[in-house]
Amino acid sequence: MSIREALDKAEEHARHGRDQEAQALFAAVLRRFPGNKQAKKGMKALRRRTTPTLSRDDFDDVLRLCAQKRHEAALGHVRRLCRDHPNQPALLNLLGYVLTDMGRLEDALEPYGQAIALEPDFDEAMNNIASVYTRLQRYTEALAYYQDIVRRGQADADVYRNLAQALRKTGREDEAVEALQRAIKLQPLNAKTHVALGTLLIDRGDYSAALRTLESALAIDPDNGAARQLLQRARTGSGSAESEPAHAAPDPFDALAPNFENTLSDLKYTLPTVVSGLLEQQDGEDAWYPRALDLGCGTGLAGLQVRSYCEHLTGVDRSAPMLTQATHKAVYDELVCSDAQQFLASADGDFDLVVLTDLLPYIDDPTSFLVALRQRCAANARVILSAETQGDGDIQIGPARTAHDEQSLADAIDAAGFQHLAAQAIPLYSSGGSYREGTVVMLTPTDP
Repeated sequence: MSIREALDKAEEHARHGRDQEAQALFAAVLRRFPGNKQAKKGMKALRRRTTPTLSRDDFDDVLRLCAQKRHEAALGHVRRLCRDHPNQPALLNLLGYVLTDMGRLEDALEPYGQAIALEPDFDEAMNNIASVYTRLQRYTEALAYYQDIVRRGQADADVYRNLAQALRKTGREDEAVEALQRAIKLQPLNAKTHVALGTLLIDRGDYSAALRTLESALAIDPDNGAARQLLQRARTGSGSAESEPAHAAPDPFDALAPNFENTLSDLKYTLPTVVSGLLEQQDGEDAWYPRALDLGCGTGLAGLQVRSYCEHLTGVDRSAPMLTQATHKAVYDELVCSDAQQFLASADGDFDLVVLTDLLPYIDDPTSFLVALRQRCAANARVILSAETQGDGDIQIGPARTAHDEQSLADAIDAAGFQHLAAQAIPLYSSGGSYREGTVVMLTPTDP
């Protein structure tokens, strides 16, 4: 029977109320030609006319049996539902799910395929059948489904993560890296995706990028054993195997992390709120910086202020517990557990905005630090940094904390190749009944 004859026959069945026969013919056409508009239109009309009386409980009962590992009972139940409500894509997808959960992967392909034939835009079924093809190591077939979901703009983080696996298995590693990066952008707090990307980067020999990715995984999930093992491989590959991972080194801020923001509130600390005002003062309300970096981000207070001004925001801090707190704010596209100077030494690309709120007081050599920072700045970048100022000369005022002399700070800024755009004296925090004085400056690289 030709396609034309099948469509004519299906419409004849529909006119005479023979809905099952009509649906079977429309479905057969769609299996061969998924985009056939007449068949899709006919199928939709039949579904509107004969809406099955299915409830959410019907589906939940099957899923509950699967969760209880009563797979044969689940299979019998869903097959009865399919007989009572034929040609229902959601039920066919559920049947495929049950068979998949039972490990009957080859058998699952048929109901998934039938569900897609009945509803060609059924993304869940397409993702499910692609996952089965992946588990069967039929990666080319899996790719076709994943790429179709992406083309239609319906891909979520899980689809991109699965797509990356299929791309890698077919030798398309560059595209696999891009897919994982897209997954991270959509779901930045998923440690599993960071680990997958770190693994791929190590295999490609890109150890510096792998280090940053795996540090991010540990910032999100400090107990992730796979990330720790891979991090050691990355350090070995990069020639830094003997150095301690930044997240493993004891840090005085680790113990402070859970109550850190309450402590700052008690100190009447308002520094992060100054950042957005400086940006708008210099670049207007429409200030925009494609790639931003928050060095010494802590729990993400400054990140909250700059998120609306940038396309991509990276947060860096050497304290993993601080980064764990920062993840809850969901403002960073990437979190890296690293010493700030080590990060600058290995970072790729340039940043259009860099924020350092209360980081400079913990830097031993501001000049060399600012020189390294200058190398990571785009031509017209904005750099906002704060310093605690007190009298003449640099003064040690706490464990590893320094109050900088304003003139020596100005000299370091000039020597590193920056110029001032704006400066503001502010009270940083309250201590012993009086405020510690500080300065916030906006810098930009001087012309080469």
